[in-house]
Amino acid sequence: MAIKALEGWNVASWGERLVEAVTRLSEVEPEDSVKERLHKLREAKGL
Repeated sequence: MAIKALEGWNVASWGERLVEAVTRLSEVEPEDSVKERLHKLREAKGL
């Protein structure tokens, strides 16, 4: 659900800590489907 919310937010409003958290989570997330969604989110937002 949190990923879905982030997909709708403009990345300019995220802030540095949120960008760092999403980046870190995409590296350590054990669930492959969630990890894939995080990678797609980062690509879509240019991170």
